Amino acid sequence: SQSEPSRLWAHLFLRTRSDAPIGGTVHFEISADPDLPLIKGKGVIVRKDKDMNGNTRGLGIKFTSLNEESRKIIIRLIQSSQGAF
Repeated sequence: SQSEPSRLWAHLFLRTRSDAPIGGTVHFEISADPDLPLIKGKGVIVRKDKDMNGNTRGLGIKFTSLNEESRKIIIRLIQSSQGAF
């Protein structure tokens, strides 16, 4: 059974000018905080955000694979940010 934070954090929006195809697979390493290990995983591109000229501004990526350490970091980040809203 998934915990609530891990279900809430199923997607990532990545600002990029790269025009990767929807459905494409990406491997990522993200530094969410210099004091934390890198968040590493794999995902699939589920959407593109384009500007008024049709240029890619970012990609919506759905996580398909995260190691346990990355999953724990994400859950901790979500739980600590919930007090900010």
